[in-house]
Order: sequence, then structure tokens, then C-alpha cells
Amino acid sequence: MAAEQESLMGTSDFDYDVAIVGYGPTSVVAANYLGAAGIKVVVFERDKDLYSRARAVTVDGTTMRIFQELGLDETVKEDMDVTPFLRWKTYAGKEFMRLKPGGGNWGHANSYMIYQPLMEAKLRKGTERYKNVALKFGRDVTSLEQDKDGVTLTSTSVGGGDATSVRVKYVIGADGGSSNTRKAIGSVAEGKTKERVWIIIDSQVKKPWLEHDILTFWSDADRPAVDIPLSKGHHRWELPLGEKTTKADFESEEQIWALLNFLGITKENVDVTHHAFYSHHIRMVNKWRKGRVLLAGDAAHLMPPWAGQGMQSGIRDAINLAWKLRAILQGGIDDSILDTYQVERQPH
Repeated sequence: MAAEQESLMGTSDFDYDVAIVGYGPTSVVAANYLGAAGIKVVVFERDKDLYSRARAVTVDGTTMRIFQELGLDETVKEDMDVTPFLRWKTYAGKEFMRLKPGGGNWGHANSYMIYQPLMEAKLRKGTERYKNVALKFGRDVTSLEQDKDGVTLTSTSVGGGDATSVRVKYVIGADGGSSNTRKAIGSVAEGKTKERVWIIIDSQVKKPWLEHDILTFWSDADRPAVDIPLSKGHHRWELPLGEKTTKADFESEEQIWALLNFLGITKENVDVTHHAFYSHHIRMVNKWRKGRVLLAGDAAHLMPPWAGQGMQSGIRDAINLAWKLRAILQGGIDDSILDTYQVERQPH
């Protein structure tokens, strides 16, 4: 994306009220809220299809109440399981801690196990209720030009060509950890990435094993593992690579099965559907707003992927930002209220 330009020239001729760059969980929550309010929204997403791999594994009661505000809580819960408890256990079989999610006094359980592609598909289905939300798949936003009245976004088909521009009043940049929107407004992600790489193994359960439905942290100095029962018969394991191990050591299915066999899982139990590698990023953007352009979700902050908190913090960003944009666009509130966005969200 070309660097943002600023101009004192303005115009009141707008195609949409709000443009959202990216269409992950953060964006889809903002699109649903603004769509329900009757605000004209355009969403740009470079991928034509829903990202098919599960990333986040759980949502909490706060997130579920946000889904309730969108009128989608009951439909997304159809594909979720209430988390019974979490436990920490050694490979020798000693369970030394068990934690039951408390609360659940506000209409929803405090923790649900999810399968993210199913949840996200239903959230996307929610935006289809609103004719005032336009979805532009397979498009890259290549430039932002901001003036005193609004923002002009230029997008092209992925791969280049077919350039078109739209004029909007505000932009939400929720285009992930490598956000081009963040770069365009000159914001910088400050922090670090931990050296140790982890592997994720996703599977579909064929033959359940004893206590397969308990979220377990296998606690070991050399080979800790997170053992996660996702909803709808999906299961995941997350393990750090050894100090002398690289991604190249897990290129074949046999090498993946060696890890699962160590955990007592065989080909009778599961079909491996996917594996991937990730690093623990700990980064915060210094400036979440520049004029009419605001950052949300991974575009604004990156955290280690634990307990779905990366995704859920983005969802909380979205609802905080969306109601303020509604208040500005429909309630006549001065847009200085947007200065409270980073102040409120960053400490979380």
C-alpha cells in the first residue's frame, strides 16, 4: 500500500461511510454492528475464500455477549462446546492443577471451545443481512489519501490491475499482523518475537481416547504440550520445537506422527488435517489512529496465541470502535471521541 497522503482539499461526495480493510474476526464484528445501525460500509479482503484453518480455540463470556449484541449468539453457540475445566498434568500422570472457568452469571458460560472456521462463517453470514454492507473479495487496498473531510482508498484485484477508488468518511484497518494500513499511516509495531518456534497439529477425531475432551497442558521441562479439544470433533496439539530442531524436521507426515505417537495418539484416533508453525510475537503499535484512519486487532497489537485472546482482543477493539463511529455518524458526536479508543483498549 502506498504511503498515506494528506490534503487540505475536501469533498462531501462519499461512496460509503466506513471502509474496513481486511475481513477477519475483528472486521466482521465491526461490519455486523455498523450494518445493523444502517451505516454504509465497504469491506476489502484480498482472500476470496474464508481462511480454512482453525487459529483461535476458545471464546469467553464477554465475546459471547458481543455476539449477542449482534444477534448472533445462539447461532454461533450451535458449533461450540462449553469448556468443562482446564488441567495441568505431567507425562507421569500426576495432575497438579485443575481450573474450572468461573462465573457464567451473565447469560452465557465463561468459556467455550470453538472451531474457528465454523464460527467465522456464521459471523460472515450475519453481515449478509444488511444491504448497506458491500463486500469486495479478491482486492488489495493499494493506497490511502486522507484529507480534512474523508479518505480516498484505491484498490486493485489481487495480482494487480483493475484499479478503482472509493471515498469514505472513516477507515478501520484490521488487515492483520503485517498490516499495510498500519504502514500507510506511519505507525510502528514495537516489541519482540520470541526465538522458539512452535508447531500446531490439527486433526479430526475418528476414535476418541480416554479424557480426549479435557483441555490439558502437559507440563514438562523438555517437551511441554497443549492438548486442545476443539468443537465438532476437531482436536489440536501445540508443541515447541526442540532447541536443535527446525521446521525442516517436520516436512513429512511420518515426522508429525512421531510427535503424536509420543503423546499416545495413533492413526486409529485421528486424521491429521493440517500442521503449521508459529512464533510468539509481543508487539504493540505506537499510534492506533491518524485522523480518520484507525487500526484494530492484529494490525494494532500482536500477542502470543493463547486462550483465543489475540482474536478476542480484536473483537473488543471492533465493538469499542464501532459504537463510537455510530455516535459520530448518526448522533452528531464530535470525532474527538475517537481519541479515547487507544486509551481504553491499549491497557487490555
